[in-house]
Amino acid sequence: MTFLPKLNGGFSSVLQLAVGGGAGAGAALIVMSLVDKQPLAVIDTFRQWGAMPILGVMMLAMISRGFDRVVDQVVPAMRENATASQRLADAVGEIARKEDTEAYEQKVLLGHIATTMEKVLVRLDSFDQQQENTKARGVGAGT
Repeated sequence: MTFLPKLNGGFSSVLQLAVGGGAGAGAALIVMSLVDKQPLAVIDTFRQWGAMPILGVMMLAMISRGFDRVVDQVVPAMRENATASQRLADAVGEIARKEDTEAYEQKVLLGHIATTMEKVLVRLDSFDQQQENTKARGVGAGT
């Protein structure tokens, strides 16, 4: 097991490693001194606890190793997921911009069509009035 990846965090990670190592060494020193001075007390203590604490420590060690493996696999997957989500959001934004552009173009086109239709209707109205005037003059001339 190497500690080099943990030292990349700078002084704080070195300090944490030193304090953790010091605490572990201190605890080991206390246990060793108890084993040297009163080995029967240590044996009786473990006998009273039974096998569960030893199994628990072994289980924690296995979980820790498994957790490291899971984290090593999950973090890149989460990074890829975030990247894919960002690309999806960008694509949806681009689609929305295109739809906005198309809606604007349709609005301009419909405005042009409406203006043209108004002009046509005005001309048709003037044509109808001319025809009515022509009929009125023709009816009046014949009497």
